[in-house]
Amino acid sequence: MNAGERDATGGGISWWGGGVFSLLFFLFPVLACAGFPEDASGCDDAASCATASGEAGAGIASSAAASRPSSETARARERLLAYLKGLGSRPAKKLLSGQRVDRIEGPRALAEFREISSATGGVLPAIMGYDFSVRNDAAPYESYDALVSHWNAGGLVHFNWHAANPANGNVWKWPLREPRFASLADVYTPGNPIYDNFRFQMSRVADRIRLLEDSGVVITFAPFHEANNHNPRTPFWWDGRPPEEYKALWKYLYEYLVVERGLSNIVWVFAQTRFFDVTEYYPGDDYVDVVGIDYYPVDGRVDGYDAVTAGALAAYDTLRSEYPSKPFAFTELGLCLLPGGGEGGRSDEACSGLDVRPIVEDISVYFPETVWWMTWDDEHYDFGLGKQRNVDLLLGDPRVVVLSDEPSAAR
Repeated sequence: MNAGERDATGGGISWWGGGVFSLLFFLFPVLACAGFPEDASGCDDAASCATASGEAGAGIASSAAASRPSSETARARERLLAYLKGLGSRPAKKLLSGQRVDRIEGPRALAEFREISSATGGVLPAIMGYDFSVRNDAAPYESYDALVSHWNAGGLVHFNWHAANPANGNVWKWPLREPRFASLADVYTPGNPIYDNFRFQMSRVADRIRLLEDSGVVITFAPFHEANNHNPRTPFWWDGRPPEEYKALWKYLYEYLVVERGLSNIVWVFAQTRFFDVTEYYPGDDYVDVVGIDYYPVDGRVDGYDAVTAGALAAYDTLRSEYPSKPFAFTELGLCLLPGGGEGGRSDEACSGLDVRPIVEDISVYFPETVWWMTWDDEHYDFGLGKQRNVDLLLGDPRVVVLSDEPSAAR
């Protein structure tokens, strides 16, 4: 989510069929106390980690399932891409439902999914979204049991990465843009602290992706999102920068994860905001698998005033025409109903209790080649599907793919 669209503060597995609550209750003790050991490379700080050739994390997957050959995960990645590209030709079950969760550990673990389950009698979205944000360099790794279980139950797993500002010593502090360092080239050019700090963050993200790969999980991954946001309140250190610097940064991350760390379980997602040119920061076909926009309508619908007059339709049409081989997604979706259609004034009251049944019809009419939507979490406002009306009818629509349809097992 970007500051232009919030206020200034800001196979399945057999036992799944026994009911979602049995899985959630089974996971709660694990989520409350599980953690992975510190960086297996022995890196104690950013500078030493930057010289460790990014080989951290080889040992942290010992708590996960037996390691799978990367070639197997690479094949699963290709199957997932083929599945996404083929959704548009299906008569039904063609639009993947998604819900981001704010927490996977502690009292609020999977709260958004629990609320949806309560409203639908156990029907859950196909995609579980989460974040790679490294908020404390010294913190132990989170348990990803919930995400792995979602994949094993037939679901898909999506990640953003709200990366800490490397000019701020990797301290996660909102807004992430401060301090505004001179050039993104400092991030990918050796010989300065910004480079060292970001290298450390990359190593920890790679460790987490390796953990998921060793558990057989393919992820859709949207790093450095909303780069085309030129709003003065933009919150991220990577957006609104010179396009060539941004493209070099994206390729640097790609080369590190795919080539240097050898990860084969990433579907790369280029996610932009609807307000500005959605092609300006595109890093190239070889580095992108899926394109999309982060979309926060103010009229409570995915059509009408907001879509027609505020850029979503134009952004969709441009992405589909410029990159026709890349599936399109609503990489973030947060519905609110604001008086007068203004961009400010979001609140829990304005963003909850909405009728979500029209989501599918609106997307089918206005954005027909969309392959998924990802509803945002409840951290700041009550965007979650479980806070809305008629989520049972939304997820029961025959066009919608839910968890029990097992998209991760698609062939």
